[in-house]
Amino acid sequence: MDNSSLPPALVGRRIAIDGDGPHLCAYASEPASADGALADAATPGLLLVHSINASASAAEVRPLFDRYGWRRPTLALELPGFGSSQRGPLAYTPALMAQSVLRAVQHLRALGFRQPIDVLALSLSCEFVALAVLEQPTWFRSVALISPTGLESGNDERFRNGRTKDKPLLRRVLGAPVGELAYRLLTTSSSMRWFLERTWGSPVIDETLLAYEQLTARQPGARHAPAAFIAGALFTEGIAERYAQMAPAVWLAHGVRGEFADFGGLSRIGPPRHWSWDTFGTGALPHLEAPRLFMARYDAFLDRVAVGTGLSHEAVFAPAPAAAVAKVTPALRRRTGVRTSVAR
Repeated sequence: MDNSSLPPALVGRRIAIDGDGPHLCAYASEPASADGALADAATPGLLLVHSINASASAAEVRPLFDRYGWRRPTLALELPGFGSSQRGPLAYTPALMAQSVLRAVQHLRALGFRQPIDVLALSLSCEFVALAVLEQPTWFRSVALISPTGLESGNDERFRNGRTKDKPLLRRVLGAPVGELAYRLLTTSSSMRWFLERTWGSPVIDETLLAYEQLTARQPGARHAPAAFIAGALFTEGIAERYAQMAPAVWLAHGVRGEFADFGGLSRIGPPRHWSWDTFGTGALPHLEAPRLFMARYDAFLDRVAVGTGLSHEAVFAPAPAAAVAKVTPALRRRTGVRTSVAR
């Protein structure tokens, strides 16, 4: 079932993405001519992919879509089980999500834009993007990973032919009628606020995002994809190895507050020389807390990608409280072995 009755998450054209598999929706801002071809096919496209949680949607990438949408062909994808895309009891797997990413890229290519694109993903969706990039590396110019999963300290998992962290018994319980009750408890206003406060590492959250999450969590079939997420079926074991194998330029950005600020496993994969990263004095979604600074850093990365030089192997800290910097900087020195500095 699709959820086209859901109010739009973004100010853009809500479109259907063709291809085999579940019905997919995305928000498009690409300037198109009357016959549907891109007005400027020479401009690199940008694909934005939301995170995975109990009520995820394209609303999570709002400031990025608003900023870049008028400048370049931009798609904000809603993955199966979320937003206006098809929900219900589908077989939710990393492969399904990765194929959905590729379908969105193919949509741009079918419109006439065939140059490699830039893709930016949040949290667990970074894993899906990595799998998509490895399948079609020539379709991507750069990859931005925002608070990616699978890089936590002490994570020494090995990639084993796509094996996931699925807990079948838990997945069956959540798929049963009792799962509906569990989902409703998980998506009460107070529960959703609590989760966002953990994500932000602060009681000051994005109230607009919370309001939209409450709407999308009440759509028919909303519980099924989050059930797969909670059961571990969407997490790929040893994904760090797959991250390291991506050929395009990679930018990693994350915050220092909240429950999702541990990236000690980055040292386990090098990181490769074509990676650069920035650490912000925010929670796990720096583009929502510090959009201007975030986009300035992202623009700088894209400028380096455009000229093919200057990719930095230095962790640069955006402005953060002095206590946070004092706490995080030694940790990054130990974990990555690179010089760190605070951006002013």
